[in-house]
Amino acid sequence: YSKGKVKSMPGFDIIKKLPSFVCLSPAASIGSEVKYTIDLITSPGCCVLMNSDEAVLKKDVDFIRYLEEINGLFLYETKGEFLARPNVNTFGLGSLPSGKKSHHKRASTLDRPGLLRIMSQDRPELRMGMGFGLRKRMTTVDASKEVVVVTDPYSTGCLIVKEVQSRGYKVIVLWTMGFSEDMKKHVPLSCGKMNYFAEVDEADDVGETTRRLYKAAGAFRIVACIAGGEAGVDAADVLSERLLVRTNGARGVFANR
Repeated sequence: YSKGKVKSMPGFDIIKKLPSFVCLSPAASIGSEVKYTIDLITSPGCCVLMNSDEAVLKKDVDFIRYLEEINGLFLYETKGEFLARPNVNTFGLGSLPSGKKSHHKRASTLDRPGLLRIMSQDRPELRMGMGFGLRKRMTTVDASKEVVVVTDPYSTGCLIVKEVQSRGYKVIVLWTMGFSEDMKKHVPLSCGKMNYFAEVDEADDVGETTRRLYKAAGAFRIVACIAGGEAGVDAADVLSERLLVRTNGARGVFANR
């Protein structure tokens, strides 16, 4: 869960005092570099536990997992850094207003050709016009009469749905073939109960799936089709092209990913 140059290993000293502790073979030492653990090779060490009481053994294992989660195994060397105030150049978003060299502003010119800046409805200060050429281009005449298709929204994909709905659009969810019922229930607590304008199941072919989406939309105009999760990326690329909305396109869809 962490990386850096090891200054000390307090977590290992604690592990040695556990009731179930037998032996410890650390792969790191003071002064060595620890990287994020992604496989057995990058593991920081191996610990053997043994106890006749299963409850005590489980408690010790859980405690070691807790140390891992809070990054309690190691203390790392640190070095001081001078932090400059960020500006648009920091993030490659454009250039500072004419005559302004280092003064930080909340907004500035966006001088790359064709760049679209769509403002979230919960950022009123970005909708007031800051005087630096900041542009807001609306994607709709009346969002209340339009609908967005989101494929397989789960986990953080549910936040996409909430953001789309906060902008006034209805949301049709397309569940792709094979997407499990359990995954549909994987919703962050912060999202609460998910409410959709309609839910559509993917058909055997893209033509029938498109017809189902148009039928679900009814009098509403479909203005976008976006992926709400990894499982829905392919469907979103194919259907957005078929629905004649902004798209990555179905051609070379695997290369896009």
